[in-house]
Amino acid sequence: MASEKPATPVGRWHRPHWLRLEVMILPLLLLYPFFPVLDELVHGLFDISLRLDRQLVNIFIFAILALALNLQVGYAGLLQLGIAAFFAIGAFSTGILTVDKYPFQIGFWGALLAAPALAGTAGLALGAPTIRLRGD
Repeated sequence: MASEKPATPVGRWHRPHWLRLEVMILPLLLLYPFFPVLDELVHGLFDISLRLDRQLVNIFIFAILALALNLQVGYAGLLQLGIAAFFAIGAFSTGILTVDKYPFQIGFWGALLAAPALAGTAGLALGAPTIRLRGD
């Protein structure tokens, strides 16, 4: 008897390794720093404003929030939707610390250090009394 090849399902298509999602997204991520230049080029040639940089900033902000929720629910097994509140505390404190209207304006780099500290302090203040609670 001759050895037979194992039967493969008919109509099943396997993607080549160069068509994987990661390989297709990598050039877009490498080109992301040049999107403002691309926007100016398209605006100069065709008089169309793409505004890709502003749209992607919002996408990345919500991606960070989704990753934080995935970390908490997926890995820790806790369902707590208050993570958005601490995200908002950090965002509002960044806004307050960087606006010229307020007297304690410390700039972007100072707010980059102070906003997570303020959000963490708020989380500690809310979490410390409830640390011994059990269940939902």
